Amino acid sequence: MSLLTRLFEKERPTRERATRDYTARRAHATDMVFNPELIATLHDGHRQLARHLDELALTLDAHDFLAVPSKLNAFRIVLEAHVRLENAHLYPYLNKRLAPYHETPALVASMQKDMEAVAGIALRFAQRYSGEPIGAHNEPAFRADLAMVEDLLDKRRKVEESQLYTLYLPP
Repeated sequence: MSLLTRLFEKERPTRERATRDYTARRAHATDMVFNPELIATLHDGHRQLARHLDELALTLDAHDFLAVPSKLNAFRIVLEAHVRLENAHLYPYLNKRLAPYHETPALVASMQKDMEAVAGIALRFAQRYSGEPIGAHNEPAFRADLAMVEDLLDKRRKVEESQLYTLYLPP
C-alpha cells in the first residue's frame, strides 16, 4: 500500500467523523428545549426593571445626583440580561415551534424587532446620562426621558406578557 493510499484512507474516516461531529453539534445548537422556568424568569426581569426605574425616580426626588450613574448602570445590566435571555431562548424557541404556522413567526419576528428598538432607546438613555452628570441644569430633561423610558418599557411589558409569553408552550 502506497503512502498516498494510507494517507487518504486515514483522512477519509477523519473527514467523515468531523462531518458527523459538526452535524451533531449543529443539530444540538439549533435544538431549542422548552424551559418551564423561562417565563417566570422573564416576568421577574420585568419586575427588576420596574424596580430600578423606581429607584432612579426616588434618587432624583432625593436630589442624590451622584448616585444616578450607578443606578443607571444597574438598570442597564438588568435590561441587557433580559434582552439576551429573550434573544437566546424565547425567540429561537418560538420561531422553531411556530414555524408551521404562517403568520405567527412573522408576528414573533415583529415583536422581537420592536423589543430591540425599545431596548435600544432605553440603553441609549442609560448611556447618555451615565456619561453626563445630573444636576439642576439637566434634571428636567432627565426626568422627561426617564418617564418616556418607563412608559415605553411598561407598554412593551404588557404586550410581551399578554401576547408573546402566552405562545411559549411545551411541545
